[in-house]
Amino acid sequence: MSGKFVSLHNHTELGSPLDGMNDVNDLFIRAKEVGHPGVAITDHGTMTAIYDAWKASQETGVKLIPGMEAYFTDNEEEKKSYHLVLLAQNEIGYKNILKLNYMAFQNQVSGFMGKKTPRISWRHIEQANEGVIALTACSNGLVGKTLITNQEVGLAEQHMKRFHSIFKDRFFLELQPHALQATQKDGKEVNQVKLNEAMLKYSHDYGIPYVITCDAHYRDKDHAKYHDLMLAIKDKKAVDDPDRFRYGVQDMYLKTEEEIISFFGKRVADIGMANTMKIFNLCEEPSYVKPKGAVLPTFPVNQEVDYQDFLDWKQKSKTTLSMSDDKAYLRYKCIEGFKKKLSHLDREKKEEYWDRVKMELSVLEDKNFSSYMLIVADYINWAKQKMPVGPARGCFVAGSMVMLADGSLKKIEDISIGDCVISHDRTINLVSNCLTYSVDEELIELEFEDGRVIKCTKDHEIFTENRGWIAASDITEEDNVVSIY
Repeated sequence: MSGKFVSLHNHTELGSPLDGMNDVNDLFIRAKEVGHPGVAITDHGTMTAIYDAWKASQETGVKLIPGMEAYFTDNEEEKKSYHLVLLAQNEIGYKNILKLNYMAFQNQVSGFMGKKTPRISWRHIEQANEGVIALTACSNGLVGKTLITNQEVGLAEQHMKRFHSIFKDRFFLELQPHALQATQKDGKEVNQVKLNEAMLKYSHDYGIPYVITCDAHYRDKDHAKYHDLMLAIKDKKAVDDPDRFRYGVQDMYLKTEEEIISFFGKRVADIGMANTMKIFNLCEEPSYVKPKGAVLPTFPVNQEVDYQDFLDWKQKSKTTLSMSDDKAYLRYKCIEGFKKKLSHLDREKKEEYWDRVKMELSVLEDKNFSSYMLIVADYINWAKQKMPVGPARGCFVAGSMVMLADGSLKKIEDISIGDCVISHDRTINLVSNCLTYSVDEELIELEFEDGRVIKCTKDHEIFTENRGWIAASDITEEDNVVSIY
């Protein structure tokens, strides 16, 4: 698609809720209608909409430039935050923005009404800027707000130079084609016209290129009134309330090239639009956003205490010699566990259970889930040494009594979906499913001092005060079984 302009700063309803009103798909359709060959998605402090944007890009042929309008602070000791637009030049840049987004949530602060703001600072962008293009953002950007709102010219120039030293030729000053002017409650000014003029001067004086962005929050001019209504809903105030937040302009939409030229004049507009095309061409087609299927970690078998025993076993086994360690190790653990837990069964029963083990292992190996099962087993075994862990498999037989939230008792076979039962830790749980099946295993009876008798399978886990969860077959007279009565 040919074109002379790409808006590098845009918001969606998905990533910037109650601020951006662009439907992701419709934003790409709008870009195609006005002849823009690409669209950058730069939601506030998140990359939530990037995957949906990639799908919209594939459907429309309009190139996606992944990005984010990050919350930035120049002083982590303060709660103030500013804006900084970050764009992914390539996959490395994309991963760095994801990393910065993660760091931001690790560095979040509480603001008005407890709202959490994820923030990055100088140390973060110094650490993760490769492949990232940065724009100074709107009047809420660090440079813009320091310069226009706070009237600190020298400090604004210092910030600009520092950004430039970090991102080098990947740093651009941002102009916007609207005349937003407002006076804040503290009497300080917000003025996009003055900011545009200042950015043009800085570009000339310091040789830093500028771009023009739409900072589009809604589709077109006709949608401005609906966006204003949404802002009233966000503030929970009447539309005609003079004290509620407003944008003050109706120009925060995806504009045509002609509208941009009309606002800035041909000379300024041509340079700013040409620089957006320069960035458009620098940014790779984001095929890296396409899902690659499950990316699962590999269990570090070589760190296990029985690793050498496993290697000796693997060397002797013809079927596992060519297998990856994680698949072979899961087999090894299953064989060892089978010997330990089911050696008492007769030959016919052993064969039946072993056929089931082989079938389940084949599924896990085929789907590359061996490491997953080992990882789950690892943290469950660790948790069992530290805290109570859920009972997992095990059955109570018919006639076992269960206490309901109202204090009444029901036989377990009479429990229904929707009943509220009391758990071992005396919490109330809503029954969401009921499973009934025949049990052909040996049952065990536990008799208590008050005459109660519980029948259950040998491996049913009982919660005790002194040893946590224990298989019913391992309960002794020394154990204190937790009761809800």
